[in-house]
Formats: sequence, structure tokens, C-alpha cells
Amino acid sequence: MNFSGIISIVFGIFVVVIASPFSEGPALAKLTKGLERLIMLEPEKPAKKILVIYGAVMCLIGGLSFFPGLLVTIVSWVQDYIYYLIAAIFVFALIPPFIKWLESRKGKNCATLRSVFGNLGFNLAGALAASASLWAASLVIKDYWGIYRLDLSTAISFIMAACVWIAFAYQKAEQSNPDTNDPSKKPDAYDPSLKWKNQILNIIHLVNVYFFSLLSGFLLFTYSYYCYSHGHKPALTWEIYIQLSIILIFFYMCARNKMEHVYLLFLETVPILLFLFVLWFSWFEYNGRGTAWFIAGHFCFYLIAVLLKERTRGRLKLFNVIVPIVAFSLMIVVLYTSQSVERIPLNQARNHLSLIGMEDHVEDVEALLFFDSEKQDIDSAVFMDYLNRTYKTRLEQIGCYPASVENLNNAFLTS
Repeated sequence: MNFSGIISIVFGIFVVVIASPFSEGPALAKLTKGLERLIMLEPEKPAKKILVIYGAVMCLIGGLSFFPGLLVTIVSWVQDYIYYLIAAIFVFALIPPFIKWLESRKGKNCATLRSVFGNLGFNLAGALAASASLWAASLVIKDYWGIYRLDLSTAISFIMAACVWIAFAYQKAEQSNPDTNDPSKKPDAYDPSLKWKNQILNIIHLVNVYFFSLLSGFLLFTYSYYCYSHGHKPALTWEIYIQLSIILIFFYMCARNKMEHVYLLFLETVPILLFLFVLWFSWFEYNGRGTAWFIAGHFCFYLIAVLLKERTRGRLKLFNVIVPIVAFSLMIVVLYTSQSVERIPLNQARNHLSLIGMEDHVEDVEALLFFDSEKQDIDSAVFMDYLNRTYKTRLEQIGCYPASVENLNNAFLTS
């Protein structure tokens, strides 16, 4: 029995019922009252229509789960025609600000021109982030038919519901802020009421962007962990680092927004994403240098964005600048100090062993502490200690005891 599909259908029906007249009955009133207070928008009629549409989509996804081949065909179609999907995301990102501009010419309190351009900028940044997520998924998951065994329907329905909830919660925050529609306090003021078509379209755009971003992330993490848990580690390429950086650009833009809840989104999300990226990278082939530069670079960007924001608020003190500078400077010193240890190549170690007639014991060197099998070199102090302990008599015979890199090199050159 397909419990996953049934759960998705029930989930969708529940969302539809919340938005229907049934929610006003005594049986569901207590349950839905709290939810409506959290996310229901003004006016309620268009908000409930949006909920009904997405609830029906969840039911449809649940129905598709009874035909797993069809559901995976649709998902794989996304990969085959990803350019068209990305183009559609960008086109839809342009529609709300365009409609806002048209409505601002008719409605006095709809929006300022600055709000139109601000809406356009954030919509395009969101579309870019969603497109980067889709592209990153395509880079890692070479063939979407490879995920047909995954139970996708419940996850997709949950992601859909979460995206609707996040979009409604964002719009609720906008409607709850008295400064949102006050040009005297906010140059990019606009009316967040759903009586305007641009706001309805913008919610749909937000749901689309959230959905494709979260779905791509879900597929990436699920597929990567499945590969990792069964002994296969994909390669971390520079294209993946670039796509993830594009995603983070959207949140850096949120740091410049004057709305407190948008700025808090930046403060919360970037550290969470960086942590998740570090966890995710551990499931790939080791690429320490690329990962280190990626995390350190974006942590610097995050810190700079925070400091610039606090500077505009007049809350930045010298102390807040000195502490991160000292921390990063100390990290640079750590990196320099850790690389200051003298190491010798394995070929040079083999030459030293040949001086005492033990060139066949190279495998003993490879078993020593701090031998780097990738770079094929060894900590010189560890190697010299090994020679002095193991071959003291032979070293005394050639006049190289206690052994050092310098005297062994000289002995090898004169031999």
C-alpha cells in the first residue's frame, strides 16, 4: 500500500480545508484559528484561493506517487529541459514588479517607483538563487533516473507546504509592519495587501523560488548521502562552489534591506547554510583547499555584511572591528606556522636509505606518522628520528650520526 501517496493527499486536503468554509465550522474552528492568525493574509479571499490551488497541487503529487515511473519522468524532464525551466523562473520574476508598476500608476497607495525597482532586484536575485540550486543538482546528479527508488511524493508535498507557509509568513510580516506603506519612513514603500494583483503574483513567485531551491537541495543532499553511505563519493568541482556562491548572494542582498525581518533572515540563514555545506562537502571526495577557501571567503563576506549594516545603524564600535581582524589574523598565522615544518620528498628519503643500504625499506617510511601519501613526502624530523633509532650503527659507519637532512644530503652527493 502506498502510504506516502496517501499522506501527501491527506496533507493537501488539510490545506484545502483550512482555506474552505468548512474551517469555520465548530469541528475545525479551534484547529484552524491559530494557523490563520499566524499566516492568513488580508484580504482573506485571495489568500484562501492561493491555499486551495497549492493544496490541490499537493493532492495531485500524492496521486502521482501511485505511478512512481511517471513522477520520476516529470522530475527527469526538469533536468532535460532545465534551461527552459530557468528561463520560466526568470520571466515570472519579472511579472510582479511590472504589474506593480502598472498598478502604481492607477492606485495612489500601491507602491513607489523605488519599491518597483527594489522588488525587481530581489525577485531577480531570488530567481538566480533558485536557478543556481537547480544547476548544482544537475551537476551532481548526472541522471535523474538514478533517483527513481527514492520516495519523493511525501517530501515534495512537505516542501510545497513549507514553501507556501514561508511565503505567507513573509507577507504576513510585511502586512504587520506599519512602515511598509509609509513613504515618509520608507522610500521604497508599498501596500502589501493582496487586493493588488502584484502582491498575489509575488507570493506565487516566492513559492516557486522557495520550492525549486528546497527541492534541489533535498535531491542534492539525499542523493549525495545515499552515494556516500554506499561507498561512492562524487567529485567536488569548481562549478559547484560557484553555484553555491550564487545562492548565498541572495542572502547578502538581504543584509542591505531596511526591513528588520529580512535582515534577520540573512543573519540566521547564512551560518546555517555554511554549516550544511561543510557537512555536505564531507560526503564528496576530499577537496580541503577548495572547501577551506569557500567557507573562509563566505564567512568573511558574511562578517563584512554584518559590520556594514551595523555601521549604517550607528551601532558599530571599534571593538567590533578589532575582534574579527585579530581572529582572522591569528588564523593566517596558524596556517603559516602549520606549513613551516620542514618536509622531505619520498624520493629524497629513498636516497638517504640507499646510503646505508636499506633502500628496500621504503615501505617502513610510508608507515611512519605524518607521511603524506598524496604528496608523497614525510616530516623530516620524524624521518630523522626513525633513522637514528633504527640504523644508528650504520649511520656511525658513514659518519652521519646523528642524522640530519644536511649531513645526509652532503654524504649522498659525495658518495
